Amino acid sequence: MSFAFVGTHTPARWAEWYRTNVAVSERGVAVATDPVPTYVSPSRLTEPQPFDAVDVAVDRCAVVFVLAADGDIYQYRSDRESMTRLACVWTSSESDDGGDTGDATTEEPVGIAATDDSLYVADADGRVQAISRHLFQTRWLTDGFASPVGVVATTGAVYVLDAGSPGASEANAGAENATVGDASGAGNGPDSAGRLVELAAGGESRTVVTGLSEPVDVATDTAGNVSILCRTADGPAVFLFPPATLGGAATTPGEPLVSPDEFRTRATGDEVVPSCLESVDAAELVVGVGSDAPGERTLFRYRAHDTAFERIPSFTTDSVALQTGRSGPDGGPPDLYVVDGSRRVHRLDAARQSRRNDGTGRYDATLVGRFDAAELGTEWHRVTMDIDPGDSRTQVRLRYAATDDEWQPTEGASPTAALETADGIDATDAERLRDAGVTTLGELASTEPGTLAAALAASGRSTSMSTLARLLEHARDALRVDVDTSRLDWRDLEQANPTDALLDDAEGRYLWVRLELVGNEFASPWVRRFRAYFPRQSYLRYLPDVYRNDERSAAFLERYLSLFESTFVDIEEEIGRANRYVDPAGVPAAHLPWLGEWLATEADDTWPTAARRELVAHAPALYKKRGTAEGLLAMIRLYLANSGSATADEPTRTRADGIGRRRTADEAARFDVTGSSADPNDSDPPVAAEPGATSRAAVGGERGSDSGPPDSQGRNIGDPLAADRQGTTARKSVYLVEHGDLRCIDSPPVEALYSRLLGCPEGFLVLLRPGIDDERARTVERIVDTQQPAHATGRAVHLRPWVRLAGGEQDDDPPTRGYHTYLGINTTLAERDFTVEEATLGQNAMLTEREATGQFDVKARLDRDARID
Repeated sequence: MSFAFVGTHTPARWAEWYRTNVAVSERGVAVATDPVPTYVSPSRLTEPQPFDAVDVAVDRCAVVFVLAADGDIYQYRSDRESMTRLACVWTSSESDDGGDTGDATTEEPVGIAATDDSLYVADADGRVQAISRHLFQTRWLTDGFASPVGVVATTGAVYVLDAGSPGASEANAGAENATVGDASGAGNGPDSAGRLVELAAGGESRTVVTGLSEPVDVATDTAGNVSILCRTADGPAVFLFPPATLGGAATTPGEPLVSPDEFRTRATGDEVVPSCLESVDAAELVVGVGSDAPGERTLFRYRAHDTAFERIPSFTTDSVALQTGRSGPDGGPPDLYVVDGSRRVHRLDAARQSRRNDGTGRYDATLVGRFDAAELGTEWHRVTMDIDPGDSRTQVRLRYAATDDEWQPTEGASPTAALETADGIDATDAERLRDAGVTTLGELASTEPGTLAAALAASGRSTSMSTLARLLEHARDALRVDVDTSRLDWRDLEQANPTDALLDDAEGRYLWVRLELVGNEFASPWVRRFRAYFPRQSYLRYLPDVYRNDERSAAFLERYLSLFESTFVDIEEEIGRANRYVDPAGVPAAHLPWLGEWLATEADDTWPTAARRELVAHAPALYKKRGTAEGLLAMIRLYLANSGSATADEPTRTRADGIGRRRTADEAARFDVTGSSADPNDSDPPVAAEPGATSRAAVGGERGSDSGPPDSQGRNIGDPLAADRQGTTARKSVYLVEHGDLRCIDSPPVEALYSRLLGCPEGFLVLLRPGIDDERARTVERIVDTQQPAHATGRAVHLRPWVRLAGGEQDDDPPTRGYHTYLGINTTLAERDFTVEEATLGQNAMLTEREATGQFDVKARLDRDARID
C-alpha cells in the first residue's frame, strides 16, 4: 500500500507556519524562551565560610576568586568543590609622609577582577593593585582614585569605576585621556565626578568615561560592552558603553539604556532600587537589592521586551555583589555568583525560562499550517509527528480542518521591506537603525533588544530600552499576519501527543493543522517532524462489504486495522530507503560497522564516524594496495585527515605567504591524505627519525603510478605520495622510511644509527609528527600492526618535540651542529618543565624570570607587596 504525504521537518519549512510564541531551530519547534535567563537552586560555595566576602571574579576557565574583607583572596574550583586561600594578601596603607609605618591602617578592599595572568584588587583608599597569578606577588600598585567602587575585566581591557568625591560636579570632568594620579586630569580634584578608567600594563591608566552621576556598580558582558549603574537625580539608571566608544577620547553618558522610570517590577509596578549590577549578555541585566533599599529582598532580571524588572524568587536575601561565571557546555547561559548582605557567597544555576504567551498568559505556543493535496475532495487519512515531550507535564495538542476553500489569512509586510513600512517607525528611527546595521523589518524583528542597544550605542545613537521595545513591537506588528481561522470547521484530535493518528471526516483539497504546544516554566515539548498522508485508504477495503455496512462498527474496525497498517507502511518505507544502507555517505552511523564488515575494513572503536565513512568509501581502492607502503600510508593519512588531527591547526611557513600563515582545516586535511600542497612552489626540508640523520624517503620516494579514485571531497588517496614526484612537499603528518632508503646516506655514523633503528632489511618505520596527540598515535600504531605485510616488520615512531644540538662527524671543521634537524618539522621549541628527581637543571630545566614584574627586589616589598608566612 502506497501513500502520498506532505509535511514539515526543516527550520525553513517550520518558518512558513503562522506562529505565536514559537521558537524555531534545527531541533524543531518549541515554546519560545526569554532572552534573559533566570536563576534557580542557590547553594553556598563553602560551608562554613571562614571569611567575610566582598566581591567575586570568575575567569575564562570557570575558576572563581573571592575577595575577603581582610584582604585575603580565595580560589574556588567548581570541578573539585574546594576553597583555597592563596598566598597573596592585600597590604596596609602607607603613612601620609610616604614612609612605611609598622602599624598602618588597612582600608577594606572593594572589588576584584581576573584575567588570564593577573588579579586586580581595588580598595576604598583609592588604590588598585595588580597581582601575578603565577607567583601571587605584586606586579604594580597605582593610586590616585578618589573612591573606587568596582573593577571589571574584559578579554581586552581592565576598567576601574571611580565614584569621585562627595559634591561631585561635571564641570571639572571635561579633560580627556587623563592619567590616574595626574593632578591636571579629569576627576582628580576634590569635587571630581564619577568616571571609568582603563588600566594598562605597569599601572598606566586612561579615563574613558567622565561625568557619571553617583556610580554604584559596573559590569561587562561577553561582547566587551561595559554597563554602569548610576544614581541620577531622577532615580537609578544604567548606561551602556560598547568597546568602540571606549577606544578613543573620553566620552560622557548619553541616553540611559535603562531609564529611571523603568526600574519597576512588571507584575506590580513596585520600585526597584538596586545596589549591584551584572550584565548577562549584550546588555541583558540582573540587579540585586541592598539591605537599606525599600522593597523585597531578592534579585531582579531585566526583561527587555517588557521594559521592566521581574523577580527571581529563588534568592530571598539582600545582595552586595554579583558576578556571572562561564557559559555551560552546551553554550547556555552562565551561572551567577552572589555575595549577600551577610558576606556569604552563593552560586545560582542558570535556567532558560519559557516565555508566556501574551494571548493566553500561559507557557504555551501555537502553530497553524496549511497543506495542499492539489485535488479537490481529497480524503486525508493519517498524521504522524516526531515529538520529544521534554517533561511529563508538557503536551502537544492537534486540531485539523479540511476544506476546498482557497482562503488564506491576510499577508503581512515582507521581511525585506524597508523600516519605514511599519506604522510607528518614522524616518528618524529608521536612520538610527540603519546606522546600527539594521536595514529591514525582518532584521529588526529578529534582533534581541540588548544586542540592538549595543549596536546603537556603538554607532553613537544611544537609545533607551523602552524605545527599542516600541520599535521591535512595531516591526513585529507589521510582519504579523491575521491568523483568525474561526471560519474553518475545526475538529479536535482527542489524544494528546499524537505521534500517529487517523483523521476522521477530513475531506478537501486543503488540510489546515493547528498545533498547540503546552509547556511549563522551564520545559517545553519539541516537535521535530510533521506528516499528513493522503488519500484515505485502509485495510478495511480488502474485507468483504459486510464489514462496512454498519458505520459505527466500520469506524472501529478501521481504527483497529490502522494499528497494523501504520506498522506495515513504516516497514515498507524503510524498505524503500534500503539503498541508503549501502551508501557510505548516507548510511546511519550505527550501521557503519555493519557496512564495513561487508568490505572487510579494519577500524576499531577509536575511529570517528567521518573517518569510518571515508574508509568504507575507499575500501576497494585501499584493498588493491593492501600490504604496500602506498596502502599503509593512505590508510593512516585517511584516518588522520578525518579524526580532528592537531596538525590541522599547525602554523606553516611557505615561500608564498611568509612566516606564521595558519592553514585551514580543509587544507590540512587535504595535505594529510594526499601529501600534496596547494602551492606548487611550497617546499619543506626532509624529516629524519632521529636528530642527525636524513633520508629522501622521509618526504616520500616514488611508489607506484596509480593515482586511484578521489574521495567525497575530491581528494586523491590512491596515491598519497603523488605530490612528491611533482616536486612539491606538504606539512604531512606521517612519513615512511624503509631500509632501502638508507642508501642515499653518505655518513657511516648516521647510516649505522638508522640501520640500528630499522633492525633488518625487512624493517620500516612510520614517523608521526609531534603535533599528533597520544591517542591518535596509538591508533596509528594499531594500523601499522594490522596492515603491515607478512614479510615485513614495521613500527610507528611518534617524534618528540625536542632537538639535541649534537654535532656531525668528529672530523668536521668546523663541526656541524644540529645536523639535519629542522625547527617545526621534527622538533619544536617548548617551555621547559622541572620535575623533582627527573629533570636535570641546565639540560631539560632552567631557572629564568617567569614574570616581567612581581619578583623580589624588583617591585615586591616585604610586608608591603608580599609577606613570608
